[in-house]
Formats: sequence, structure tokens, C-alpha cells
Amino acid sequence: NAAGEVETKIALEKKLAGLHEQRRRDFGAAAEAWARIARLAPEDERAVATAAKLFEKAGQLEQAAQVIADGAASLEDVVAKGQLLERLGEIREQLGDASGAGDAYAEAAEAQKSSKLWENAERCFAAAERWDRAAAAATQCGQLAGEGRLEAQCCARAADHYFRAGDEPTGLERLERACDLDPTTDDFATALVERYTAIEVWDKVVAFLAKRGGRVADKPKRVALRRQAATLAESKLSDK
Repeated sequence: NAAGEVETKIALEKKLAGLHEQRRRDFGAAAEAWARIARLAPEDERAVATAAKLFEKAGQLEQAAQVIADGAASLEDVVAKGQLLERLGEIREQLGDASGAGDAYAEAAEAQKSSKLWENAERCFAAAERWDRAAAAATQCGQLAGEGRLEAQCCARAADHYFRAGDEPTGLERLERACDLDPTTDDFATALVERYTAIEVWDKVVAFLAKRGGRVADKPKRVALRRQAATLAESKLSDK
């Protein structure tokens, strides 16, 4: 406390942390020392990580989460920041804070450009019923998927979240995108037709069925889709 230079304070705090951890086996006190080091050297991500690890070892998860949240905010190293935020998400999940975990995972995913972390964020936002954020996370996941069928699955999940959030137009747009990316999956197509039918946009139902009839490989299915489109064109649109 009496030391004047920051470097001297840090060196003494490290000695103190070592004594607490190795001699006294007091992991909470050692973590407090490392947390003070992190505040003295806000660019040192290792100090933050060490403090958090020791707080966890002491069973103090709330303090572990707080030291990461405080420390990550001042880091300029994107990779290090992303790794710390990922750990913050994991700790908040352990604490039962699904909403906070979603926020941490989303920040980590943005930093690391990780589809897996966007999936984690989506899962947590959905658990917290933050449907708009869950939808945005699923959309980001799809953009990083790198493969049509995987992106289609993400779009379909995003659509479901938008529907739950009460955003019907955006939900329909996401579901349409899923069907365009993967025209062979019946679940996506059935869901879209049901949504169109519920709001009675028969022209879109007919157009979609006709389009899908030209894209599926199975001949009996193509015939059935075109027959359905023709029947609806006649009965609902009076377009013989």
C-alpha cells in the first residue's frame, strides 16, 4: 500500500498472491491480489485470467465473473478479449444467468468470428426469452456457417425466434431464405406454407409450391407439389 511506483506495487502484489496461494492455500485472497494487479495493469489479460481462475478455485464464481467483466472492457487485444469473454459466458451459465451469458458469448463471438460461440449466444438468449437477440445470433451463425444446408438451419432457427418475438415479416424472410438455401428439406417448406396459409397470401403459396416443384429431385413429389399449386391457383386465386 505504501509503494509509490506502479511496477513496485505489482511486484509486491505478485509476491503476496504467491504467499496466499502456495503457503496459505487461500485462493480467494490470492485472487484478490491478482485482481488488484489487473487494475494496476489493465492491458495485462493474464492477470485477469489468473484472478478469475483463482476465484473459481475458491468457489467464488460471482467474483470470477466480475473480474473478467471489468478486465475485458479495457483490453485492446481482440483475441485475448474474446477468450476471456467466452469464459465469462461459461461462468455466467454456471451461475444461472442465461441473459448475461448470452451477452458475453455474443461479444466473444464478435471478437473471434466464431459460429460456435454465436450458437452458444443463441441458446442462452433463447433460454432467457430474449427472442430478438436469439434471432440475431442465429443469423450471425448462419453467415459464418460456410455451407448452404447449415446456413439454412440457422435461418430457420432465426425465423422461429423472430416469430416468437412477434416480428412476422422478418420471420417470413428468414424462413424463405432457409427454403432457398435448402429446397429439399420438407420441414422448412411445410413451415413456410403454413405461415403463408395462416395469413392467406395465396399468391405466395402458389408461387412457392410451383418453384419448389421445379427444384426437388423426386418425381412423385414434383408432381404432387405442382398439382397442389394448380389446385390453389384455381380455388383460391380463381386463376384457371
